[in-house]
Amino acid sequence: MEEQEKILDFVEERIFRDGISKTTMGELAAEMSISKKTIYKFFPSKDELITAIAKRFMGRIRANIESTLNKNDNAVE
Repeated sequence: MEEQEKILDFVEERIFRDGISKTTMGELAAEMSISKKTIYKFFPSKDELITAIAKRFMGRIRANIESTLNKNDNAVE
């Protein structure tokens, strides 16, 4: 898995568990055993990291909705 994806996976889980405001870049880096510089290489700010997580999450939701809409099953089922 690509390093950027590993960061997104970890941070997404942490943010959904603990919240955005209670999560610092330093804590994330320490828990992932990487430097803050590594996180900032991919995401120049916490806001950009959160935006990337939100876009990824919305993409999964959109894919689920589209999959459901494209089924030929009865809508009531």
